[in-house]
Amino acid sequence: MSAGTTRVGVSALALHAQQLLLTQRMPGRGSADEWTLPGGAVASGEHPRDALGRELAGTGSRVTALEPVGSDSRVLSARPDGESRPIHLVRICYLVQTASQTGVMGRRSGDSAWVAVDDLPGVDEVVAQGLMLVGSDV
Repeated sequence: MSAGTTRVGVSALALHAQQLLLTQRMPGRGSADEWTLPGGAVASGEHPRDALGRELAGTGSRVTALEPVGSDSRVLSARPDGESRPIHLVRICYLVQTASQTGVMGRRSGDSAWVAVDDLPGVDEVVAQGLMLVGSDV
């Protein structure tokens, strides 16, 4: 693999009353109609748990990161910024506890919604691992 950039991100597996929090991707960050877990980038020198707290700050609900429940890694050869070098994305997913289902979304997310676990159209490997760890089947 040629030299590229590695970026680390965090995401929140937020469950409340058998519902999972999803956010819609912002334009220019994947498909605009794609729903994903809330989260964002880890800054240089920042602990991933602190990054998750920063990304979920100001959400209107108390959010507590409990533990990492999975990770994934992928390489994008076609980058949205037009850069020709590949980018390696590493994501750490944390199980989080929320005090309520009101007003929770990341700072740079689009819409957010709580979706019943039984109604999820499909989830990636990290989400499936996290849901299995907390006893929810998908």
